[in-house]
Amino acid sequence: MKKEQRKKLLVNRIGVKFSFSKTGHLLVKGKINGKSGVFIIDTGAAISCVGMYYAPYFQLRMRKSRFEIRAITDVPMPTEISKRNVFELGKWRIDQASFLTIDLDTVNQTFSTVNQEAVQGIIGNDIFKKYKAVIDYENKFIFLIIKK
Repeated sequence: MKKEQRKKLLVNRIGVKFSFSKTGHLLVKGKINGKSGVFIIDTGAAISCVGMYYAPYFQLRMRKSRFEIRAITDVPMPTEISKRNVFELGKWRIDQASFLTIDLDTVNQTFSTVNQEAVQGIIGNDIFKKYKAVIDYENKFIFLIIKK
């Protein structure tokens, strides 16, 4: 992409630095309701999620959800949902974020085998699509549009 095209594409967006895990996942630090965590950037996830054990830490008010999550094993997992949360990635912020709870044990067990820090959640396409995310792999930034 030419420099001028890139510049035009990133107007009205805030860039947030990410890193690669030892397993090749994209990781970003963020906050939910003022509490810090590490999240996987997952363009294949339809909905953003938080590990069920981290819901109290993030002060999420959970209620039963109509969603069922199907992991790669294709085993359906019931979920709970929390709406109207403050979600921050660097200087980017939204005040009406929703999160499902899921079991992240398998992910974090895999991470622990390579001495990788545990993650508390997954950021999915519900956020990427709405905020027109652009991922710059070369410079390790994700850019999200500013909504007023």
